[in-house]
Amino acid sequence: MLSLYVKGSMKLAGPLTDNAGGAVVLEVAGEPEAKAIVMEDPAVKSGIFVYELHPWELKPWDKYAEKAKGSGQQGAAPRR
Repeated sequence: MLSLYVKGSMKLAGPLTDNAGGAVVLEVAGEPEAKAIVMEDPAVKSGIFVYELHPWELKPWDKYAEKAKGSGQQGAAPRR
């Protein structure tokens, strides 16, 4: 995992505090690259870990906050 972090593919990772597993955030070109990374994980290969892949869209919250501040709507939700 450290090599993925150094390479820039892994952005965040850690265990869930309720002992239900863990989560890893990858920044890759697409699902095929993510799946290739996961399939090379030694714990996945040995059957210790199972995985689920879920695409995620990071929202630009700083931009929303600035826009809300400018319009006086600091508590307003961004429009989709």
